[in-house]
Amino acid sequence: MRRALALLTILGVLAGAGCDGTSPPEAGTAAPLVTPGPAGDAFYQPPTRPADAKPGQLIWARPVPSPDGLTGFAILYWSTATSGDLVAVSGVAFQPEEPASAGPRSILAWAHGTVGLDDSCAPSRGYARGAGDSLALVRRAIAEGAIFVASDYEGLGTPGEHPFMVNEASARNVLDSIRAGSQLFDATGASAFILGQSQGGAAALYAAEIHAKYAPDIRLVGAAGVAVPAGLDELDAQLAGGPYFGYVLMTAHGYRTAYPQVAMDGLTAAGSTALDQIPGKCVDEILGEYADGRTDTYGTGAVLDAPEVRALLAKNELGGTAPDVPIMLVHGEVDDTIPLRNARELRQRYCAASAMITAKLFPGKGHVDVLPAALPEILAFFKQRLAGATASSTCAAPA
Repeated sequence: MRRALALLTILGVLAGAGCDGTSPPEAGTAAPLVTPGPAGDAFYQPPTRPADAKPGQLIWARPVPSPDGLTGFAILYWSTATSGDLVAVSGVAFQPEEPASAGPRSILAWAHGTVGLDDSCAPSRGYARGAGDSLALVRRAIAEGAIFVASDYEGLGTPGEHPFMVNEASARNVLDSIRAGSQLFDATGASAFILGQSQGGAAALYAAEIHAKYAPDIRLVGAAGVAVPAGLDELDAQLAGGPYFGYVLMTAHGYRTAYPQVAMDGLTAAGSTALDQIPGKCVDEILGEYADGRTDTYGTGAVLDAPEVRALLAKNELGGTAPDVPIMLVHGEVDDTIPLRNARELRQRYCAASAMITAKLFPGKGHVDVLPAALPEILAFFKQRLAGATASSTCAAPA
């Protein structure tokens, strides 16, 4: 008979199975004194921030439907915005129901790709319905005996707008999700690995770059970025007139959100209208509505070429700093969203910075299908890092 821990029994309220059909974890699988989160959308509305709140500190958690053999929770935790202020960020965390054999489990932190800008796009909302978009990845992580954590990122689900492609924000959110998952499952000191795709690929690698400064308490062993949108200063020109121009508008909106001091005087009337409307939409709607858009129609070229904005894009660019852990860079040869040239230039920047990098190119794979193709090698890379194996570098190989 399962016992509900303090996670579900704060203030003496005993809990059996969760209201969504899930069961509480076995004794010893969650840290005590974690506040149970409220039902419905109230879960995403944080309480008044305590004066002693810290990045990665859990606010509360509640069970979500989980596949057999897994215990899963939606989580709300504090993270650091670009302003330096603490903001509430949502996400999910899963672990195997079976007790760990010895010591804390390792942690796989997932950084999701672009989902849009509206709160309804937040991935954790899908898990609450039993339809998380990364459940297959959750199962793979659990099969390896790891805890799985995934951040929604700032402004997705929670109050405020989402700073899309502002890597310093999403990277902090990912690192703090590891801290929150460690607190939830009593896994302090666990080895952690970060995996991300597309927008999340940039977040994963940027997190590895800032790890030593922002979160030295996390025992990070490596990171992998898949289909990474590097070369932020070029994406406007590369995507204009094509099916993915909506990403350019989302980026302009993201930088306006993160850095409100930056003027965007170059926007046309159509551009201003677009940036006001897209926060209420998810990615498919944005891409569909603004497909084949051009910079002169919306003024995005003038905005993103402004010296102030270019300096911020450079601040959030990858490859200027060597991470303190081995990294893996994965790209599909026929990626029609992020050109292969961008990935090769990123590889060169990391090599010039003396990063320990393994770069893998997958022939015939595009922006989306490269992840399932690469996952076995990524998980092998993860296990090698956990085992303490010396990482090799592909910098000496042809680009």
